[in-house]
Amino acid sequence: YKVLAVLAVSAAMYLFLSFFVLLVYVLLCRTDVYWNVPLSAVTTWSGAIVSRFFITIGGYWLLQLGVGLAAVLIMAVIFCAAMLFTKNFYAGSAISVGVSLLLLGIIQMVPAAQNSFLVMGSPIGLYLNVSKFLQQDFLFSILPHFEGIMLLIWCGIAAVLGVVGFMRFRKAAL
Repeated sequence: YKVLAVLAVSAAMYLFLSFFVLLVYVLLCRTDVYWNVPLSAVTTWSGAIVSRFFITIGGYWLLQLGVGLAAVLIMAVIFCAAMLFTKNFYAGSAISVGVSLLLLGIIQMVPAAQNSFLVMGSPIGLYLNVSKFLQQDFLFSILPHFEGIMLLIWCGIAAVLGVVGFMRFRKAAL
């Protein structure tokens, strides 16, 4: 129940903050006027642009909302698994923050990491490369099939860590 409560609170806070930011953008920048404009019409590249699939600004926002929600839930499961595995709140928190900072450091500092399918598809990598949508300097364009596959892989990793943490917790309780 505690793990489900962490997931529910994390999802609710992420959705609340996302809709709050959207409301601010609608009030200040009038983004609702451009909601149905194709995303390829607002890119600023030189030359012809042929997008791989048609998406509007509103559709892209919904796509990134879903990807962000999945990434938040995956990181919450990793956090819960680390706490269950260590049986200590502080150690679990430190491991979770350490994993996030390690991924962030690898993505930002190691040039070869830009070519890694697993690293760039991590929840941190997806967050960092949202602004590079359909750009040529990013090897793995942020596309639905890429994000979906990588979120499934990272969800599997988080589920395995969760099962290991639950098994350790259950074994210690017996």
